[in-house]
Amino acid sequence: MSRSANRLDCDAPYTDGRDSVTALDFLSAAGSAPFTKNAPGDFSLNIASSATVSLVTSISTMIYRLGVQDALQEAFGSGGTPAPVGSQAGEALFGAQGNTIGWPKTTTTGAISPSAANVAIPVTASAGFTVGQVVRVDSGASQEYQTIVAIPNATTLTVAQLQYSHGSFTGITQGPFTTPAQNVGSIPPVKGYPFQAPVPRPKGIAFTAFGFRYQVTGAALTSINVSFLRSIFTNNGPLTTSSLVTLGANGLPTAVSATGPYDLVVPVVSPNNGFQVNDAADFWLEVDIVTAAGTCKFYGVDAYVSYNYN
Repeated sequence: MSRSANRLDCDAPYTDGRDSVTALDFLSAAGSAPFTKNAPGDFSLNIASSATVSLVTSISTMIYRLGVQDALQEAFGSGGTPAPVGSQAGEALFGAQGNTIGWPKTTTTGAISPSAANVAIPVTASAGFTVGQVVRVDSGASQEYQTIVAIPNATTLTVAQLQYSHGSFTGITQGPFTTPAQNVGSIPPVKGYPFQAPVPRPKGIAFTAFGFRYQVTGAALTSINVSFLRSIFTNNGPLTTSSLVTLGANGLPTAVSATGPYDLVVPVVSPNNGFQVNDAADFWLEVDIVTAAGTCKFYGVDAYVSYNYN
């Protein structure tokens, strides 16, 4: 068997991950939904007529990762890819997926506050930045990584959210997770000056969708609403909660399912379907069901994920 003194890293995640969260994994935060054996192999939380129930489960027991340092040390001599126009020489060698390494860069022109919603950041220049790319904001204890969701004009970048407060002249850098690897993500041939230090890239789990299983009998539900929440803790600080799937019907039907349970998928849309790399985050699924004259059997949820442990 071949061996290596170093590890082999995979840039692209696998997209076929699935974690089954059964009825037994849910707790009732409000109302009554007893766990019931309906028949051999048929187990559910059964909700009576004229009931209001809130079911909750944690998705925090999966293995998360916080990003990994790339181990690419091939930086000798000359021959690096030319830097894009406007960057400093050598700062923007092209790396994995053809993205630039730590470029472009800009600074804030005003103070910005934390928010779970989109944040418009005033910057000296937004040229070269790209919607959908990850940026590193600030450094040290206030450093965070966020995704660009819009570029409204030449002096504004809009990110999905912010965890910390940042002052004027805060540095913002795109491509912090790009490495000196070639576009296919392989170890590059010997390249050269300037040396490119290893940088972290997202790894672990990215939630892409949830499949909900439930059966409505007798009469239509009054409502069924679902949400997927992330709670971030800070030592002796406020709990920050954001919705990765906003509470609502999200396309789930209330009509009677006479021939069997529904098994329907609710997607997690961009930018909330990125890798979850915060080391102080918990994740929660909430299912709120209101019955009328009929009843409901809730069977559970499938969590669909992209994953990269390599």
